[in-house]
Amino acid sequence: MKRIIKTLLVVMTLALVLVAFAGCEQQACQHTGGTATCTEKAVCELCGESYGSALGHKEQFTAGLNATCTTDGYTVGLSCPVCGEVSVLVTEIPALGHKMVEMEGLEPTCSTVGYTSYKQCEVCEAIEGLEEIPTLAHTMKEVAGLDATCTEDGYTAHTECEVCGATEGKEEIYTIGHNFVYGVCACGAKDPEYVDYYLIGWINGADYGCQGDSANFGEYKFVDGKLTAQFTGDCYIFVKSGNLNGENVNWYLTETYVTGKEATLSVNKVEKMWIPGGVEVVFTLTVNEDGTLTLVADYHIHNFSAATCTEPKTCECGETEGEALGHNFADATCTEPKTCACGATDGEALGHTLVDGVCSVCGKDPSAAPLANAVLDCSNKENRVSFSTEQQVWSQNGITLTLNRGEGTDYSDKAPLEFGSKGSLTIEGVGIKTIVIATGNTTYGTWVSNCFSGQPGVESASAKSGTVTIVLTEAVDVFTIEYLAKQGKIKTITINP
Repeated sequence: MKRIIKTLLVVMTLALVLVAFAGCEQQACQHTGGTATCTEKAVCELCGESYGSALGHKEQFTAGLNATCTTDGYTVGLSCPVCGEVSVLVTEIPALGHKMVEMEGLEPTCSTVGYTSYKQCEVCEAIEGLEEIPTLAHTMKEVAGLDATCTEDGYTAHTECEVCGATEGKEEIYTIGHNFVYGVCACGAKDPEYVDYYLIGWINGADYGCQGDSANFGEYKFVDGKLTAQFTGDCYIFVKSGNLNGENVNWYLTETYVTGKEATLSVNKVEKMWIPGGVEVVFTLTVNEDGTLTLVADYHIHNFSAATCTEPKTCECGETEGEALGHNFADATCTEPKTCACGATDGEALGHTLVDGVCSVCGKDPSAAPLANAVLDCSNKENRVSFSTEQQVWSQNGITLTLNRGEGTDYSDKAPLEFGSKGSLTIEGVGIKTIVIATGNTTYGTWVSNCFSGQPGVESASAKSGTVTIVLTEAVDVFTIEYLAKQGKIKTITINP
């Protein structure tokens, strides 16, 4: 025994020596990875060699398996729960086989596919010999469109299959509903809620027109919302609904003396519209969405403007009356031809008659240069040439101012110059284009500015901090404004500053 042990020790020692020498050249693989199965070893992921040992089957009882048309079955036996391999079959059950029956085919249509006759298993429904037959083409025909009506839907023109009824290009047109105009639809249907309206006129409290007089119903009944009527005398008119014995349709009225004015009928209000006699009036009655009515009386009464030099009395409608007044020319002056109040002229100016450089007619020097920054001080009475309760005249530095009293109290003897309403003011100088008036008071400045604004020959008038600036449309030697509108005061006047 000891000899055997020694021999083994020697062998092992030699083996270790050999391994040591071999390790110097190549190290042995340390197998890893892989999974052993019931029947196969694990495979090393590094070198691909099998190592270890297979796991071996683990047997346990398993339920049986019923046979089908195409697969065998078996009764209860032993099987491995790891890999599922059956190791022991108690009894094998052969496949049953199909039980086929004949099935009828189906003819195709325009919208469905068909199929041939075939066989089908009664047990597992397996099919043999089934082939699909494609759908047939539609047999299309043209179909005209149908307009929608108030009560029925319509459709557009399209094509339709004569076999299955399938359509192409068909679009629905939905019913439009009734459109009642004064109670009647274009289709002939009548609005059950519509009522007729009649016009009634009253003169001096007495009924005029058609109350209780059926012969006049057509004459005074609104047709399509319109009615043309004429009354022999001035009267008040109103509307009755339903029939002439029905209740008045009450309204709220606006003034109706002018063409096109409206009267809106409302609930529980009895007011009347005045209509002049002898005038043809076109009445328009509108039924509003809220149930109220709007009545428009359209008529015209001439409103002639005053005749002018060149035009007779003229109405806004274009009709005229009488004749034009003709011009009334004032005498010519040294610088102006004969001039009418309307601005028309006749002939030429007379021209100056100079005596020692001064015109003997108008007293002016035509060679004088236009005023520049000339000032008239109206707060100093020394510059006042004359004064009365009706008129006062101021003059300084080539400027002459004449103020004529209008309505109101007489002029008082005081300065600054003061003027009242509806008087006239004349400023004389040479080449007057811009006039600056100092009032010394913001309120006075506004008043004075208002007097000049809109006057003939005034381009603009503005007030600022009590100073008023008036710019004329052209340079003049005499500037006059009529009918001063408000009271005001003037301290100084500066010409062409």
